[in-house]
Amino acid sequence: MSGSFSIISFENEKKHRLYAVGLIILIFMPIAVSYALFRYQPSLFYFRAWEYLMEVLHPNPNMPQVWEGVELGDMSRSYLFRFQEPRHTRVSIDADGFRRVPYETNRYEIVAYGDSQGFGSGLSDHETFPWKLAVKLGKPVFNGTRSNTPESLLAKQELKDARIIIDVVQSYAVSIKSYFPANFTIKEYVPLRKAVWPVTVKRFNPFAILMRMIKGLVHDVFVGAKGINEYMCEKEYRIPYFDQDRNKIVLTGDPDIENDMAKQIDMIDQYNQRLKKLGYVYVLVLVPRRDLLYADSMDDFTKSYFPRLIRLLEAKGVHAVDLQDDFLANKNLGLYFRTDTHWNARGTEIAADRVADYLQKKGIIRSSEMASKRTSLKINPVQSSYGVQ
Repeated sequence: MSGSFSIISFENEKKHRLYAVGLIILIFMPIAVSYALFRYQPSLFYFRAWEYLMEVLHPNPNMPQVWEGVELGDMSRSYLFRFQEPRHTRVSIDADGFRRVPYETNRYEIVAYGDSQGFGSGLSDHETFPWKLAVKLGKPVFNGTRSNTPESLLAKQELKDARIIIDVVQSYAVSIKSYFPANFTIKEYVPLRKAVWPVTVKRFNPFAILMRMIKGLVHDVFVGAKGINEYMCEKEYRIPYFDQDRNKIVLTGDPDIENDMAKQIDMIDQYNQRLKKLGYVYVLVLVPRRDLLYADSMDDFTKSYFPRLIRLLEAKGVHAVDLQDDFLANKNLGLYFRTDTHWNARGTEIAADRVADYLQKKGIIRSSEMASKRTSLKINPVQSSYGVQ
């Protein structure tokens, strides 16, 4: 009897062990497969090229310094099936981590600086604003966007002879105090490659991915009723705007935000004067807010805010390019990604045309210089899996 009981007990214990092993395999096998896939093709786990650059390419300079994959808009990532806008992009960077440009040289006269709009979020190399501006001018333009600070960027050896700074930013940047330091000084150069983000486990963890998919499905069902235009045109709280519902001007309480237009102008003017003393020509290019173009209604205060600010800056001697009228005139072309706040290739094309024209009219760049450069510079081909473009 005891022998029979021992056999049954042994069989039960064996089953429990098998169940435990099976459970361990069930839990860890997806993680192992997902990790192996991440090691083999990491771009599959990223929504944005610049995230891939920061986490994968910057710390691994021996890898091919190219992203080639599918990017999704800001809105696309919150849903599973609705509002999807996948687009194939190719983003290549140089040895220091900056985006490649059509005319590469060891001495740049023009440098483009700014945020993700200037960088070209969601755009291939040849679709970015700095690339298109260089082609239109027939002159090398360095793409220094997304660098930590212009004080460090301008100390780069290739930019020691830079004369023109083109600052390409989303329009709300005019209210950010830290963006326009009056005590601007050139500091030690730090390559953009030094900006590294650690890869978090949730990037490739299958259970975290599953949770994101479930959350996206919930958004599809319960939040998806909100129209795409309504979603993308929600008010931007970084600048004053007129709230029609409450019949008052709404301001932000962020201590780094300057709400008063007169003080914004003074802040930018002091920054411009400092750069002028250092020998630079500063040109501010404000990318219009998407909601100014596509919102169903817009009050006069908010609609006229940036054109009025730019006119006052120009009166102070600050070179500032107003893109709003050009964008309004061409808004039916669709100048922004459908599910994103960033401009698309049509938007950068109009902006590059406008800025190139501005630089000529203001005498910052002479037409004769452009003509001679166009005949002597050779543009880099844009390679992709679809061939040379």
